[in-house]
Amino acid sequence: MKAFVLILVLFSLFPVVSHAEVLATVNDKQITSEEVDGRARQRMIKILSQMYDIKRDVIEDMIDQHLLEEAAKKEGKKLVTLRKEIMNKVATVTEAEAQAFYQMQKNRFKGKGFEEVKNDLVAQITAQKRQMALNNYLDDLRKNAKIKVNLERPRVEVSTDDDPSKGPKGAPITIVEFSEYQCPFCKRARPTIDRILKDYEGKVHYVFRDFPLSFHKQAKDAANAAHCAGDQGKYWEYSEMLWASQGKHSTEKLKSIGQDLKLNQEQFEKCMSSNKYYAEIDKDQRQGSSYGVSGTPAYFINGMFLSGAQPFEAFKELIDEELNK
Repeated sequence: MKAFVLILVLFSLFPVVSHAEVLATVNDKQITSEEVDGRARQRMIKILSQMYDIKRDVIEDMIDQHLLEEAAKKEGKKLVTLRKEIMNKVATVTEAEAQAFYQMQKNRFKGKGFEEVKNDLVAQITAQKRQMALNNYLDDLRKNAKIKVNLERPRVEVSTDDDPSKGPKGAPITIVEFSEYQCPFCKRARPTIDRILKDYEGKVHYVFRDFPLSFHKQAKDAANAAHCAGDQGKYWEYSEMLWASQGKHSTEKLKSIGQDLKLNQEQFEKCMSSNKYYAEIDKDQRQGSSYGVSGTPAYFINGMFLSGAQPFEAFKELIDEELNK
């Protein structure tokens, strides 16, 4: 009887919310929470991904804390004592190390001499060494622990459309990039994408979709020209030359790239002047916005969002997770 009363109390405190809750009405049309959630999820993918990262960081911290507590218990020590022992084992920072660090980072110190910053440098390098010692200790603990993280990364269904792509379409990994040729961060990402396609050859299907930003006035015409070159089988060659000449994409320059690639120039320029691929580019941009893209470059790895010119390791983490499933 007491248990039944407790259940009733809990239900009164935390009422069950229907997934079909009506959030709005217009004339005789009801707009339900289920419909809104379905549409909003795609637009919120960036926020959901940030929430995932925060939760994952907290989980990793909690795992580290638990492993350290177990290790301290086995050694019959307090946790704070074990931490200090690990971090205090590092070698003393020599003046030569501090000098070398100073020379590498000299611009940071705004004209200050070595003697002025030596004590701060020694303290900074010592702190780095201690943190590295603790990280190495934790890495060893993790190798011998059974760890399983069930938190799932948020995903959205992202269309590859019929846009230019590399790698087999049936590959286990699909990377869709929303990007544009006038964006410096997009250009910076090219070596990373090239490395992914090389290191994961046959395992990645890479798709390039256009997302010209409004304040980059030459980006849409550059994208249109690349597709026009694609009509003659030279999309990727033209794309490479666009990256190489970033910031110089006048109409004349776009035409001259076509000449350099020995395209049928009359056909190419007719395609360019008719803005043949504007509608396709606009479609890419609309769909990108519906997935939550607001800046470039933006990537979806099997539907998982990755924003900005990230290092290779950020892609590798997601790709390896997917391949190991």
